[in-house]
Amino acid sequence: MVVEFSKREIGYMIWAMHTYSDNPVIAKAVGKLLDTLKLGEKVKIISAERMQELEEELMKAVARKAELEEKIKALESERDNLLAEIEALKAIPTLEVKVTTLESEVTKLKKEKKALETEV
Repeated sequence: MVVEFSKREIGYMIWAMHTYSDNPVIAKAVGKLLDTLKLGEKVKIISAERMQELEEELMKAVARKAELEEKIKALESERDNLLAEIEALKAIPTLEVKVTTLESEVTKLKKEKKALETEV
């Protein structure tokens, strides 16, 4: 249920509460509301049931947002791991070539050393 009042009507209600309130704290608070109120605009007052529905929808939205953020973090982490694995896999052929080259060079140097040791 939605009840619609103009701000002018609410202003009259606040003014009446302010005028007839014996409690100075309430009177001051209501007075501040009255001072800040812009007259002539519309205000909707919604029922407690509708307010509860809106709060429930908000809580669902907040929970969904948290769920999605958690999923995003998990997916980003998985993506980063996959990228690292891909880089490692791409490096393997280059490293194998380098190993082969170094093995060949080491073998050649060992032969040269052996030949020199034999001469000496």
